[in-house]
Amino acid sequence: MDLVVLGQAPPEMSPVALSWDAVLHTALRHIAPPVLAMAGPCRPLTIALLAYDDSPTSAEALLVATHIGQNWEIPVHIITVDEPRRTSKDTLEKAIAHMQKRGVKTEGFFRAGPVEMTILTMVAELDVELLILGTSGYSPFMELFVRSTLDRVVHQATCPVLICR
Repeated sequence: MDLVVLGQAPPEMSPVALSWDAVLHTALRHIAPPVLAMAGPCRPLTIALLAYDDSPTSAEALLVATHIGQNWEIPVHIITVDEPRRTSKDTLEKAIAHMQKRGVKTEGFFRAGPVEMTILTMVAELDVELLILGTSGYSPFMELFVRSTLDRVVHQATCPVLICR
């Protein structure tokens, strides 16, 4: 299996009363391939955005984004959010170099601000059809107490989100 697609059914069509969060987190804990979370309708794919912070899961997302860019011949833009002691412009430049070396058309954006809102703003500005990112670094126990950036982005994104782990 190369990809798992999860769609959020309208409440009136859901056969069981499971929350979208519960389904998504269960899938992310037990499924190895990337998960495509679709909370709404899709458009034809002409541009994608990779949220990259050089973590192990975002490194996996970089590989998946590169594959998509190469094989579907679409631009894949990259956003790195400025997080002191964690990310820098070098983080972004590393990802851009990786994609350009493989022939993927890309443009990078290094922005400051709250991570999830900065990513969502870029989704809207570029009008992307697919957001690609890695999972959070939280353990299942910590997820009970801390709502991750991933949760907030998946809930508010206006496009499908491809989640790599």
